[in-house]
Amino acid sequence: MEINPRFSQQLWHRTEIGFNEPWMCIKVARQQPIESVKDYPEGILFISPIEDIQLLALQLLDLLIYQFRIHVRKSAPADPLSPPKSLRDQIRSFTQTYVSTQKKRFDPYFRYFFQDPVVSIFWWLRFSTWVLGVLKHAGK
Repeated sequence: MEINPRFSQQLWHRTEIGFNEPWMCIKVARQQPIESVKDYPEGILFISPIEDIQLLALQLLDLLIYQFRIHVRKSAPADPLSPPKSLRDQIRSFTQTYVSTQKKRFDPYFRYFFQDPVVSIFWWLRFSTWVLGVLKHAGK
Protein backbone atom coordinates (compact mmCIF):
# COMPACT_ATOMS: atom_id res chain seq x y z
CA MET A 1 0.00 0.00 0.00
CA GLU A 2 1.20 3.46 -0.85
CA ILE A 3 1.10 5.90 2.01
CA ASN A 4 -0.22 9.00 0.35
CA PRO A 5 -3.10 11.27 1.36
CA ARG A 6 -4.61 11.25 -2.12
CA PHE A 7 -5.96 8.63 -4.47
CA SER A 8 -3.78 7.88 -7.46
CA GLN A 9 -4.77 8.75 -11.00
CA GLN A 10 -5.33 5.13 -12.07
CA LEU A 11 -7.36 4.15 -9.00
CA TRP A 12 -10.54 3.82 -11.00
CA HIS A 13 -8.90 1.40 -13.42
CA ARG A 14 -7.93 -0.91 -10.58
CA THR A 15 -11.39 -0.62 -9.05
CA GLU A 16 -12.90 -1.44 -12.44
CA ILE A 17 -11.09 -4.80 -12.59
CA GLY A 18 -11.98 -5.82 -9.07
CA PHE A 19 -9.58 -4.17 -6.63
CA ASN A 20 -11.58 -2.17 -4.08
CA GLU A 21 -8.52 -0.14 -3.24
CA PRO A 22 -10.32 2.63 -1.31
CA TRP A 23 -11.82 0.02 1.01
CA MET A 24 -8.44 -1.68 1.36
CA CYS A 25 -6.88 1.65 2.35
CA ILE A 26 -9.57 2.24 4.96
CA LYS A 27 -8.89 -1.22 6.39
CA VAL A 28 -5.17 -0.49 6.53
CA ALA A 29 -5.86 2.81 8.31
CA ARG A 30 -8.06 0.96 10.82
CA GLN A 31 -5.34 -1.65 11.24
CA GLN A 32 -7.72 -4.35 10.05
CA PRO A 33 -6.49 -7.32 8.05
CA ILE A 34 -6.87 -7.12 4.30
CA GLU A 35 -7.30 -10.06 2.02
CA SER A 36 -4.83 -10.54 -0.80
CA VAL A 37 -6.31 -10.24 -4.25
CA LYS A 38 -5.72 -13.46 -6.13
CA ASP A 39 -8.28 -13.58 -8.93
CA TYR A 40 -7.85 -10.62 -11.19
CA PRO A 41 -7.90 -10.33 -14.94
CA GLU A 42 -4.52 -9.97 -16.58
CA GLY A 43 -3.55 -8.25 -19.79
CA ILE A 44 -6.43 -5.79 -19.96
CA LEU A 45 -5.77 -2.64 -21.93
CA PHE A 46 -7.77 0.35 -20.81
CA ILE A 47 -8.56 2.56 -23.74
CA SER A 48 -9.43 6.21 -23.32
CA PRO A 49 -10.86 7.56 -26.57
CA ILE A 50 -11.17 11.20 -25.45
CA GLU A 51 -7.66 11.31 -24.03
CA ASP A 52 -6.23 9.35 -26.96
CA ILE A 53 -7.74 11.78 -29.47
CA GLN A 54 -6.29 14.73 -27.53
CA LEU A 55 -2.87 13.07 -27.46
CA LEU A 56 -3.04 12.22 -31.16
CA ALA A 57 -3.90 15.85 -31.95
CA LEU A 58 -0.96 16.97 -29.78
CA GLN A 59 1.41 14.59 -31.57
CA LEU A 60 0.18 15.66 -35.00
CA LEU A 61 0.57 19.34 -34.08
CA ASP A 62 4.06 18.58 -32.76
CA LEU A 63 4.93 16.94 -36.07
CA LEU A 64 3.50 19.85 -38.06
CA ILE A 65 5.43 22.45 -36.06
CA TYR A 66 8.58 20.33 -36.24
CA GLN A 67 8.29 20.01 -40.05
CA PHE A 68 7.67 23.76 -40.38
CA ARG A 69 10.65 24.52 -38.17
CA ILE A 70 13.00 22.20 -40.08
CA HIS A 71 11.87 22.66 -43.68
CA VAL A 72 10.44 26.19 -43.87
CA ARG A 73 12.40 28.11 -41.24
CA LYS A 74 15.50 25.94 -41.76
CA SER A 75 16.09 25.83 -37.99
CA ALA A 76 17.92 23.01 -36.31
CA PRO A 77 15.81 20.82 -34.02
CA ALA A 78 16.37 21.19 -30.30
CA ASP A 79 17.00 17.44 -30.06
CA PRO A 80 17.98 15.98 -33.44
CA LEU A 81 18.17 12.46 -31.98
CA SER A 82 14.46 12.30 -31.15
CA PRO A 83 12.30 13.69 -33.93
CA PRO A 84 8.54 13.13 -33.74
CA LYS A 85 7.12 9.96 -35.25
CA SER A 86 5.98 10.20 -38.84
CA LEU A 87 2.31 10.75 -39.64
CA ARG A 88 1.98 7.13 -40.78
CA ASP A 89 3.57 5.81 -37.56
CA GLN A 90 1.35 8.00 -35.39
CA ILE A 91 -1.84 6.89 -37.13
CA ARG A 92 -0.71 3.24 -37.07
CA SER A 93 0.06 3.41 -33.36
CA PHE A 94 -3.30 5.00 -32.60
CA THR A 95 -5.36 2.55 -34.64
CA GLN A 96 -3.37 -0.47 -33.48
CA THR A 97 -4.53 0.20 -29.93
CA TYR A 98 -8.16 0.00 -30.96
CA VAL A 99 -8.03 -2.88 -33.45
CA SER A 100 -5.65 -5.22 -31.61
CA THR A 101 -6.96 -8.51 -30.26
CA GLN A 102 -5.81 -7.67 -26.72
CA LYS A 103 -8.59 -7.62 -24.12
CA LYS A 104 -9.79 -4.05 -23.84
CA ARG A 105 -12.05 -2.01 -21.62
CA PHE A 106 -13.04 1.59 -21.90
CA ASP A 107 -11.65 3.64 -19.07
CA PRO A 108 -14.24 4.46 -16.40
CA TYR A 109 -14.44 8.14 -17.39
CA PHE A 110 -15.62 7.13 -20.88
CA ARG A 111 -17.57 4.03 -19.88
CA TYR A 112 -19.70 5.75 -17.23
CA PHE A 113 -20.04 9.11 -18.96
CA PHE A 114 -23.81 8.87 -19.36
CA GLN A 115 -24.30 7.82 -15.72
CA ASP A 116 -22.36 10.75 -14.27
CA PRO A 117 -21.01 13.11 -16.94
CA VAL A 118 -19.73 15.72 -14.51
CA VAL A 119 -16.91 13.49 -13.25
CA SER A 120 -15.81 12.68 -16.79
CA ILE A 121 -16.01 16.27 -17.97
CA PHE A 122 -13.92 17.50 -15.06
CA TRP A 123 -11.31 14.80 -15.71
CA TRP A 124 -11.15 15.57 -19.43
CA LEU A 125 -10.82 19.30 -18.72
CA ARG A 126 -7.98 18.56 -16.30
CA PHE A 127 -6.33 16.34 -18.88
CA SER A 128 -6.79 19.06 -21.53
CA THR A 129 -4.95 21.56 -19.35
CA TRP A 130 -2.04 19.13 -19.16
CA VAL A 131 -2.08 18.76 -22.96
CA LEU A 132 -2.14 22.54 -23.38
CA GLY A 133 0.78 22.84 -20.98
CA VAL A 134 2.82 20.43 -23.10
CA LEU A 135 2.18 22.52 -26.23
CA LYS A 136 5.00 24.91 -25.31
CA HIS A 137 7.42 22.07 -26.13
CA ALA A 138 5.80 21.24 -29.48
CA GLY A 139 8.01 21.16 -32.55
CA LYS A 140 11.30 21.15 -30.72
